[in-house]
Amino acid sequence: MSTLNISWLKNTLANQGQELSLLAALLKAMKALKDDPATPSQEWFEVLNLLVKALDSGQKPGAAISDGDWAILQAEWASLRAALGDQLPTALRPLTLKLSELAIATIPPSKAVGLLSYPLVSATTANTGAATLAGLGFQTSIAANGQAIASVESDSRAPDWASKIGYVNPDAECFFRIGLQGGLGASAGVTASPAWGSIGISASAQGAAFLDHCFNYPSSRYVAQALLNSLEILPAPGKLSSMLETCQGDDFAIASLDVSGTLSLKGNISAGKVLATSFASPTSAAGSITASVGLSASLAVSWALNGDYHLTVRKTGKFATARLERKISKTSGTTIDLSAQLSITGLQAALDPVLAQVFPSAQPLIARLGKLSDLHGLARDTLVQQLGLAGNSEWDQIAQALVDIGTGGGKTAIASLATAIQAELDGFANRYLDQGSAEIQKTSTALITLITGKLEAADIKNANFSQEILAKLQALSTRVDDAVKELANRIHTADASAATQIAQALNIPATGIANFVTQLQGIITPATSAVGKWLASYEAARTRIAQTVAKIESSKLGLALAYSSEQQNDSAVLLEVAFKQDTPASQALYQAFWLGQLDRYPQLLEACKSNGSAEEIQSIFSQTQQRKISYGFELNFFGLLTAAASTTELDKVSVSSDGQGRILAASDSVSLASAVSLNTASSEASLSLNLEMLAIPDSPPPFNAEFKASGDNISQDNVHQFFRLIEDVGAMTSGIGARVENFLFAGPSGTAARVAQTQIDGTCLLDLGQWNRLLQSSPDAVYQATHQSCMKALTSAVRTGAERGGTDGSPAQWLAEWLTYTGWTEQKFWVQASASPSGKAWSDTVLGSPASDQDPFPISDPLTPRAERASLRRLWEIEKISGGARSAWGAVQAEAAFLAQLPAMIPAAPDSQVTIIRNRLSLLSASIRQGFAVAFRYDIPDLQQPIKVSWRFLGLSLALAQLASPDEPLKFIAKLEADEQGQKIGKLFV
Repeated sequence: MSTLNISWLKNTLANQGQELSLLAALLKAMKALKDDPATPSQEWFEVLNLLVKALDSGQKPGAAISDGDWAILQAEWASLRAALGDQLPTALRPLTLKLSELAIATIPPSKAVGLLSYPLVSATTANTGAATLAGLGFQTSIAANGQAIASVESDSRAPDWASKIGYVNPDAECFFRIGLQGGLGASAGVTASPAWGSIGISASAQGAAFLDHCFNYPSSRYVAQALLNSLEILPAPGKLSSMLETCQGDDFAIASLDVSGTLSLKGNISAGKVLATSFASPTSAAGSITASVGLSASLAVSWALNGDYHLTVRKTGKFATARLERKISKTSGTTIDLSAQLSITGLQAALDPVLAQVFPSAQPLIARLGKLSDLHGLARDTLVQQLGLAGNSEWDQIAQALVDIGTGGGKTAIASLATAIQAELDGFANRYLDQGSAEIQKTSTALITLITGKLEAADIKNANFSQEILAKLQALSTRVDDAVKELANRIHTADASAATQIAQALNIPATGIANFVTQLQGIITPATSAVGKWLASYEAARTRIAQTVAKIESSKLGLALAYSSEQQNDSAVLLEVAFKQDTPASQALYQAFWLGQLDRYPQLLEACKSNGSAEEIQSIFSQTQQRKISYGFELNFFGLLTAAASTTELDKVSVSSDGQGRILAASDSVSLASAVSLNTASSEASLSLNLEMLAIPDSPPPFNAEFKASGDNISQDNVHQFFRLIEDVGAMTSGIGARVENFLFAGPSGTAARVAQTQIDGTCLLDLGQWNRLLQSSPDAVYQATHQSCMKALTSAVRTGAERGGTDGSPAQWLAEWLTYTGWTEQKFWVQASASPSGKAWSDTVLGSPASDQDPFPISDPLTPRAERASLRRLWEIEKISGGARSAWGAVQAEAAFLAQLPAMIPAAPDSQVTIIRNRLSLLSASIRQGFAVAFRYDIPDLQQPIKVSWRFLGLSLALAQLASPDEPLKFIAKLEADEQGQKIGKLFV
C-alpha cells in the first residue's frame, strides 16, 4: 500500500450516513492536541504521531480531547489498524501535508494530481433470465450499480468552470474543494430470436450528482487545518441565512451543485427470409449455379431524456450570487429499413470454360498477325538474339547478360532483377505500338534506373548501361516495325475476302476496307495504331469480362430503402440573481434555485425586488425544436455500379424570453436537400430559408439555394453537359461552362483526363431587401411563377438532353396534345393533376379520358405506353411542385407576420409563453418544409449524366429569385475546387 493511501477512511459502520464520523473525530482530536499547551508537540505530523501512540496504548493523552471523539476513535481503531498493519502512521500522512504540497501530489486511490478520493459506497448487481410469451422465448437481463465518493482537492488556480462564471482566485492562495459525488445506473433488456427475425427492447437510466464547497486558503495551511476550518463554516444547502453568514468571512469561495441524468428506451423488430434456387451451368464440366435472394425489414424506435442542472453560489463581497443553468433535452426517432439482396455462387466456375471457348475464336486473325500476336515473346526473343544467348534462355539469364554489359562481368545479378526487367519489357512492345519511338527513350531511362538501383542495393556500383540499353530497345522497335510491315505485305497480297475478314475483326466498317488496305501498304503508323488498338481491346475485353464475372461472384445485387425521422426538443434556463438579505421572499427564491422549482420565479423575484433582498442580474428561458426526416434508396449492382438517391427535410424553431416573459428572440430555419450519386459521382441540391423576429448583421441569409456536383475523374464531357442545362435555363451567365472547361482541361497536358477530383458549387443568395420584396408576393403569385419557371426548366432539360424518356416535342407541345386528347381546358388539366395522389394515378386518369373524337391509347399493362406516361408524370410533377410552393409560401407569410408581432406581445410566465410561441412556429415551419420538399422528391441517378442539376430545383429556385428581383434576374455564382495532378486548385466564376 502506498504511504499516501487514504482509503483507510472507509469504515464498517452499518449506517453509511455516519462514515465521515471517524474523520471528523480524528481531525478534532488532532486540533485539540495541537492547541493544548500541555502537549509538547506543535506540528501536525508530531501531533498525529502522538495520537497514534496514544490510541495504540489505549491511554487518552490528556483532557483536551473530548470523550465523544475519543470513544469514536477507540471503537474504530482496531479495525483500522488491522487493515493497514504497520503502515498506519504513513497512511494518515495526507492530513499533515500543506495545501501547496497536496496540490502537486498524486495520492492513491486517486490518479489525479492534488486530489484525495474517499470511496463511500460502491455496489453492482446483475441478473439474467428467460421467459415465454405467445410461444416466443425471450432472454431478459437487468443490471444496476451505485457509488458514492467524497473528495478533497487543492489547486494553485481555480478550475475552468469557476473562472467562466467570474470567480478570480486570490494571489498566493490555494483553491480548496470539499466534494461529494454520487452515481446511480440501471438497465434492463428483453430479446428474442424467432425463426423469422429478432425482437429487442431495452431501457437504461443513469444519474450523477456533485456537491462541492470551495474555499480560499493560504498555500502554507495544512490539510487537516483547512478541513477543520471548512467544516466549521460549511453552509447548509438551500438555506440562505447560512450562506449569507458564510459570505461574511474571507475564506468561502463557491458552492456548486451539478445534477445530470439520462433515461432512454429503445425497441427494434426485424424480419427476414432467404430464398435459394439452383440451375445447371452452361457447361457440363462445371457444377451448378446457385442464386439466393434475401429479404429483410426492420423497424427501430428510440426515446431519450437528458437533463443537466448546474447551480453555483459564489461570494460577491458580503453577498451571495446564485447562477442556475438548466438544460433538458428530449429526443425520439423512428427508422424503417427494407432491403433485398441477390447473391450468385458457382458463376465463375461455370463461365470460365465458356470464356475459353469464346475468345479463342479470334485465333485465325491472331495467326494472320504473325509475330505481332505475341508481343511479350517478341520482346524476349529480340533480347535473347541481341545479347547472343541461346534460344531457350530465361529471364534470369537475360538479366545476368545485362548486368555483365554494365559492369564488365564478374558480378552476379540478384534474383529480383529478372522479374523487374520482365515486367518493364513486357509492356514496352505494347506501348511502342501506340507511342512510337518516343517510348524508346522513356523505357530506356526506366530500365537504367531500375537496374542501377537494384545493383546499388547489392553494393554493385558505377554500372554504365545507357548506350547498350538504347541499342537493344532500338533493335526491339525495329523488329516490331518489321513485323508490322510483314503484316502489311501479307494483307496486300491476300485476296479480297482475307482482307475483308481481317478488317472486320479489327472493327473497320465495310466502307473503309479499301482505304485500310491502302494505309497498310504505304503508311506503317496507321497500321501499327490499328493493330495495337485491336490487341489492346482484345486483351482488355477478356480481362474486363473475367473481372466482371469475379465481381458478380463476390458481390451482391442489393436494393435498400430507408426512412428515418428524428425530433429533438431542448429547453434551457439561465438565471443569475444576487441575494443581499435573508427575508421570507428571498429564502423562498433561494430554495427554488436549489430545488429547481421555477414556476413562480417572476412572482418571487418581484417580491424580492420590492424589499431589496435580491436583484436579478440576467434571466433567459429558451426552447428549441428540431425535426429531421430523410428517405431514399441505394442500389448496388454486384459491385459494378452503385446508385443512390435521398431527400432530407429539416426544420429548427428557437424561442427565448427573459424572466418576465418578454420575448428576446425567435427564429425558424427550414432546409430541404436532395442527393444523388452514381459510383463516385454525386449531385446535390438544397434550399434553405431563415426567418427571424429581429434580423441582425450576423444572421444567416433569409434565402439560400445551392447545388453541388463532385466526383473522381470527371470528364470534360461531364462538365459540358452539366453546365448546358444551367446556362440554357438562365441560372448562370452564358459562357460560364466554357470557362470552367477551359480552366480544367485546357492546360499544358492537353488531356481531359488529368483532373482527378472535382467539386462544383453553385449558390444563389437573397439579401434582406430582396427577401422583403419576395415576402410581398402572394401565394398565388408564387404558384404562377413556379409553374412558369418549372415549365421553362423542363423545356431546357428536354432540349439539352438532361431529361429523356418522354414523347417528342417540348413540354408545351405535350400539354397541347393532351388537351386535344382529353378535350379538357388547361385549367381543368392542372386541377385534375393537383388532385391526383401519384403520377401513376394521374396518367391513368388522362389516358382513360379520351375525347369522343380521339382514339384511346391501348394500355396493355400498367407501365405502357411508357413515353406518354413519362410526359404526363413530368407535367404532374410541375403542378405538385407549384402547389407545394403556394402552400409553403402561405405559411412563410403567416410566420413572418407572427414574428413581427412578438416584440409587442404582453409578457407572461416565461416557460408557458415560450412554449406557446414555439408550438405556433412549429406548425408553420412544418407547413413550409412539407410544401417546398415536393421539389426534392423525384430525383434519381442518371447513367448518361452522372452529374447534373435537377430541373425541378432550378425551376423552384429561379421562380423565387425572379419574384425577389424582377428587374435584374439573380444568377447562381459558381465555385470550383479540383485536384489536378495532386495539386489543389480553385476558382470563383461569376
